[in-house]
Amino acid sequence: YADASFKLYEDGASHGGTVVFIGGSGCCVFAQSGKIKNHCKSSTDAELLQLRDATYIGDYYHRVLRVLGISTRVVYMQDNDAAIVSTYFR
Repeated sequence: YADASFKLYEDGASHGGTVVFIGGSGCCVFAQSGKIKNHCKSSTDAELLQLRDATYIGDYYHRVLRVLGISTRVVYMQDNDAAIVSTYFR
């Protein structure tokens, strides 16, 4: 899961978070939340920056599980419609 809040801080910075779950029982193996360092121009921009960071983390766990011989697939969850649509056209 990746989510962001646009211009949450007084300095105009946005806030984002990522959570990674593994398995059908939903075991949380990674959680991170904090200020987004890049300047975001819109809520969609903030969501895409956080989703980009989440893909690095998701890819890492996917590779670790493959090395361990565990077959898995990665599903990214996003709640911003504009961010979802824009990922299809890149």
